[in-house]
Amino acid sequence: MKNQLGTWLTSFSLPVCDLISSKNFSWICIDMEHSTISHEQMSIMIDVIQKNKKKCFVRLSKTDDEVLSKIALDCGADGLIFPKIETVEQAKKAVELSFYPPIGKRGAALYKAQRYGNKLEQYVSTKSKKIELIFMIETKKAIGNLDIIYKKFKKNISSTIIGLYDLSASCNLIGKINHPQVI
Repeated sequence: MKNQLGTWLTSFSLPVCDLISSKNFSWICIDMEHSTISHEQMSIMIDVIQKNKKKCFVRLSKTDDEVLSKIALDCGADGLIFPKIETVEQAKKAVELSFYPPIGKRGAALYKAQRYGNKLEQYVSTKSKKIELIFMIETKKAIGNLDIIYKKFKKNISSTIIGLYDLSASCNLIGKINHPQVI
């Protein structure tokens, strides 16, 4: 797997979104967990990022956010970042929310990603099968379950991100990301 350089946007500013996504990043994440970005603003930001030919990921507000996962994918996000995945059950739910049957349980929509129904078949047969699923590993419990999660869902997971600050908090060492227990 090759390393990629990406960044996160946590506020709504179209000039900043356009500037950042015109730079040398492989991907841009719209953070819906730790920001005040609305669904409508997220949709606009996805368009701007993709206009600059960058992958656009949306970090969900919670592990099982069914509403936001639908909206983000229907707006055309290239992938979803699920926070605090700790268990096989949570990983399974993330897969179900991200993909159409038979892999998942995502419902069909006639919105922007599908060109309001005009390109539904094309979307279902191409882009929807390339949705990138990224798990945030942020707790000691998640680290303990990581091998089994990978084993069960390796076909579906694009990558993982280790959230060092939350991991340090789960070790009662908040902010001490270089502590041996966190490392």
